[in-house]
Amino acid sequence: ANTHPTGDGNPDYFFQVGSKIFFRSEDGVNGRTLWVTNGTSAGTLQVSTSTSAETFAAGTTKLFYRSYDATNGWELWVSDGTATGTRLTKDLNNSSSDTWMDSFTTSGDQLYFRANNGVTGYEFATSNGTEAGTFMLGDFNTTGDSWPDSFVPIGNGKLLFRVDDGTVPSHRNLWVSDGTIAETRAITSSYVGANVSGAWSASPEYIQ
Repeated sequence: ANTHPTGDGNPDYFFQVGSKIFFRSEDGVNGRTLWVTNGTSAGTLQVSTSTSAETFAAGTTKLFYRSYDATNGWELWVSDGTATGTRLTKDLNNSSSDTWMDSFTTSGDQLYFRANNGVTGYEFATSNGTEAGTFMLGDFNTTGDSWPDSFVPIGNGKLLFRVDDGTVPSHRNLWVSDGTIAETRAITSSYVGANVSGAWSASPEYIQ
Protein backbone atom coordinates (compact mmCIF):
# COMPACT_ATOMS: atom_id res chain seq x y z
CA ALA A 1 0.00 0.00 0.00
CA ASN A 2 1.16 3.52 -0.75
CA THR A 3 0.48 5.62 2.34
CA HIS A 4 1.44 8.82 0.48
CA PRO A 5 0.29 8.68 -3.18
CA THR A 6 2.32 11.70 -4.28
CA GLY A 7 5.43 11.50 -2.11
CA ASP A 8 7.36 9.66 0.59
CA GLY A 9 5.44 8.20 3.55
CA ASN A 10 8.57 8.10 5.75
CA PRO A 11 7.00 5.68 8.25
CA ASP A 12 8.22 5.67 11.86
CA TYR A 13 7.33 4.45 15.37
CA PHE A 14 6.74 0.74 14.70
CA PHE A 15 4.89 -1.30 17.36
CA GLN A 16 3.92 -4.96 17.13
CA VAL A 17 0.53 -5.97 18.50
CA GLY A 18 -0.13 -9.64 17.89
CA SER A 19 0.26 -10.27 14.15
CA LYS A 20 -0.11 -6.56 13.28
CA ILE A 21 2.37 -3.71 13.13
CA PHE A 22 1.24 -0.17 13.95
CA PHE A 23 3.20 2.77 12.61
CA ARG A 24 2.93 6.44 11.73
CA SER A 25 3.22 7.65 8.14
CA GLU A 26 2.63 10.73 6.02
CA ASP A 27 -0.60 10.43 4.02
CA GLY A 28 -0.20 13.50 1.81
CA VAL A 29 -3.40 15.10 3.10
CA ASN A 30 -3.55 15.20 6.90
CA GLY A 31 0.12 14.75 7.78
CA ARG A 32 1.70 11.98 9.87
CA THR A 33 -1.16 9.68 10.88
CA LEU A 34 -1.60 6.24 12.48
CA TRP A 35 -1.58 3.14 10.27
CA VAL A 36 -1.59 -0.63 10.73
CA THR A 37 -0.39 -3.51 8.58
CA ASN A 38 -0.55 -7.30 8.62
CA GLY A 39 2.24 -7.47 6.07
CA THR A 40 0.03 -7.33 2.98
CA SER A 41 -0.95 -4.43 0.75
CA ALA A 42 -4.66 -5.04 1.35
CA GLY A 43 -4.07 -5.26 5.09
CA THR A 44 -2.25 -1.92 5.34
CA LEU A 45 -4.81 0.59 6.54
CA GLN A 46 -5.04 4.08 8.01
CA VAL A 47 -6.80 3.79 11.37
CA SER A 48 -6.86 7.49 12.27
CA THR A 49 -6.49 10.82 10.45
CA SER A 50 -5.27 12.54 13.61
CA THR A 51 -1.67 13.77 13.41
CA SER A 52 -1.13 13.98 17.18
CA ALA A 53 -0.59 10.30 18.12
CA GLU A 54 2.43 9.86 20.43
CA THR A 55 3.67 8.05 23.59
CA PHE A 56 2.80 4.52 22.49
CA ALA A 57 2.56 1.23 24.39
CA ALA A 58 1.72 -2.12 22.81
CA GLY A 59 -0.59 -4.52 24.61
CA THR A 60 -1.45 -8.08 23.60
CA THR A 61 -4.32 -7.11 21.27
CA LYS A 62 -4.34 -3.30 21.26
CA LEU A 63 -2.16 -0.21 21.05
CA PHE A 64 -2.42 2.53 23.66
CA TYR A 65 -1.27 6.05 22.90
CA ARG A 66 -1.69 9.71 23.76
CA SER A 67 -3.52 11.96 21.33
CA TYR A 68 -5.30 15.31 21.04
CA ASP A 69 -8.72 16.50 19.96
CA ALA A 70 -10.30 19.92 20.37
CA THR A 71 -13.05 18.66 22.67
CA ASN A 72 -11.03 16.71 25.22
CA GLY A 73 -7.45 17.97 24.84
CA TRP A 74 -4.57 15.49 25.25
CA GLU A 75 -5.96 12.18 26.54
CA LEU A 76 -5.47 8.41 26.36
CA TRP A 77 -6.53 6.65 23.16
CA VAL A 78 -6.58 3.00 22.09
CA SER A 79 -6.66 1.10 18.79
CA ASP A 80 -7.39 -2.53 17.92
CA GLY A 81 -6.16 -1.99 14.37
CA THR A 82 -9.49 -0.89 12.86
CA ALA A 83 -10.85 2.61 12.28
CA THR A 84 -13.97 1.87 14.35
CA GLY A 85 -11.85 0.42 17.14
CA THR A 86 -9.58 3.48 17.37
CA ARG A 87 -11.03 5.78 19.99
CA LEU A 88 -10.65 7.89 23.10
CA THR A 89 -10.68 5.70 26.20
CA LYS A 90 -11.76 8.35 28.71
CA ASP A 91 -11.28 12.05 29.44
CA LEU A 92 -9.59 11.72 32.84
CA ASN A 93 -9.55 15.51 33.25
CA ASN A 94 -13.24 15.67 32.32
CA SER A 95 -12.77 18.91 30.39
CA SER A 96 -11.01 20.42 27.39
CA SER A 97 -7.91 20.67 29.59
CA ASP A 98 -5.15 18.13 28.98
CA THR A 99 -4.49 15.12 31.17
CA TRP A 100 -0.73 15.03 31.66
CA MET A 101 0.47 11.41 31.37
CA ASP A 102 3.66 9.41 30.81
CA SER A 103 5.47 6.16 31.75
CA PHE A 104 3.15 3.99 29.63
CA THR A 105 3.76 0.31 30.55
CA THR A 106 1.65 -2.70 29.62
CA SER A 107 1.17 -6.03 31.34
CA GLY A 108 -0.77 -8.02 28.78
CA ASP A 109 -3.65 -5.78 27.70
CA GLN A 110 -3.59 -3.77 30.93
CA LEU A 111 -1.93 -0.35 30.62
CA TYR A 112 -0.38 1.39 33.61
CA PHE A 113 0.75 4.99 33.52
CA ARG A 114 1.42 8.11 35.55
CA ALA A 115 -1.21 10.84 35.18
CA ASN A 116 -2.40 14.17 36.53
CA ASN A 117 -6.16 14.51 36.18
CA GLY A 118 -6.20 18.06 37.56
CA VAL A 119 -7.50 16.89 40.96
CA THR A 120 -5.19 14.37 42.63
CA GLY A 121 -1.85 15.53 41.22
CA TYR A 122 0.64 13.10 39.63
CA GLU A 123 -0.67 9.67 40.59
CA PHE A 124 -1.04 6.08 39.34
CA ALA A 125 -3.60 5.24 36.63
CA THR A 126 -4.64 2.25 34.53
CA SER A 127 -6.66 1.31 31.46
CA ASN A 128 -7.91 -1.87 29.81
CA GLY A 129 -8.94 0.12 26.74
CA THR A 130 -12.53 0.77 27.79
CA GLU A 131 -14.06 3.88 29.31
CA ALA A 132 -15.13 2.05 32.48
CA GLY A 133 -11.70 0.44 32.77
CA THR A 134 -9.73 3.71 32.56
CA PHE A 135 -9.30 5.41 35.93
CA MET A 136 -6.96 6.66 38.64
CA LEU A 137 -5.96 3.82 40.97
CA GLY A 138 -5.68 6.04 44.01
CA ASP A 139 -4.44 9.25 45.58
CA PHE A 140 -1.43 7.80 47.39
CA ASN A 141 -0.06 11.16 48.49
CA THR A 142 -2.95 13.34 49.67
CA THR A 143 -0.64 16.29 50.37
CA GLY A 144 1.11 16.32 47.00
CA ASP A 145 2.24 14.09 44.14
CA SER A 146 3.11 10.42 44.67
CA TRP A 147 5.23 10.23 41.48
CA PRO A 148 4.90 6.48 40.84
CA ASP A 149 7.90 5.08 38.94
CA SER A 150 10.02 1.98 38.23
CA PHE A 151 7.16 0.16 36.48
CA VAL A 152 7.85 -3.56 35.96
CA PRO A 153 5.20 -5.89 34.44
CA ILE A 154 5.13 -9.29 36.14
CA GLY A 155 2.50 -11.10 34.05
CA ASN A 156 -1.21 -11.78 34.38
CA GLY A 157 -1.93 -8.07 34.02
CA LYS A 158 0.04 -7.19 37.17
CA LEU A 159 2.70 -4.53 37.74
CA LEU A 160 5.31 -3.70 40.36
CA PHE A 161 6.04 -0.02 40.98
CA ARG A 162 7.33 2.47 43.55
CA VAL A 163 5.29 5.28 45.04
CA ASP A 164 5.84 8.07 47.59
CA ASP A 165 3.02 8.13 50.14
CA GLY A 166 3.92 11.64 51.31
CA THR A 167 5.03 10.84 54.84
CA VAL A 168 8.27 12.24 56.27
CA PRO A 169 10.88 10.97 55.69
CA SER A 170 9.87 9.91 52.20
CA HIS A 171 8.21 6.50 52.17
CA ARG A 172 8.95 5.38 48.61
CA ASN A 173 7.86 1.78 48.90
CA LEU A 174 7.33 -1.13 46.53
CA TRP A 175 3.72 -1.66 45.46
CA VAL A 176 1.85 -4.14 43.26
CA SER A 177 -1.33 -3.72 41.21
CA ASP A 178 -3.58 -5.94 39.10
CA GLY A 179 -5.43 -2.94 37.67
CA THR A 180 -8.05 -2.77 40.42
CA ILE A 181 -8.20 -0.38 43.35
CA ALA A 182 -8.76 -3.27 45.78
CA GLU A 183 -5.59 -5.08 44.71
CA THR A 184 -3.28 -2.06 44.45
CA ARG A 185 -1.25 -2.23 47.65
CA ALA A 186 2.17 -1.79 49.26
CA ILE A 187 4.30 -4.91 49.62
CA THR A 188 7.26 -3.33 51.45
CA SER A 189 7.38 -0.96 54.41
CA SER A 190 9.95 1.80 54.87
CA TYR A 191 12.23 1.87 57.87
CA VAL A 192 11.72 4.94 60.05
CA GLY A 193 14.13 5.57 62.92
CA ALA A 194 13.21 7.04 66.30
CA ASN A 195 14.78 10.35 65.33
CA VAL A 196 12.58 11.43 62.41
CA SER A 197 15.07 14.02 61.21
CA GLY A 198 17.69 11.30 60.81
CA ALA A 199 15.47 8.45 59.66
CA TRP A 200 15.87 6.69 56.35
CA SER A 201 13.38 5.54 53.77
CA ALA A 202 13.62 1.99 52.35
CA SER A 203 13.33 3.43 48.80
CA PRO A 204 13.70 0.14 46.85
CA GLU A 205 15.51 0.50 43.53
CA TYR A 206 16.89 -1.42 40.55
CA ILE A 207 13.54 -3.14 40.05
CA GLN A 208 13.73 -5.18 36.84
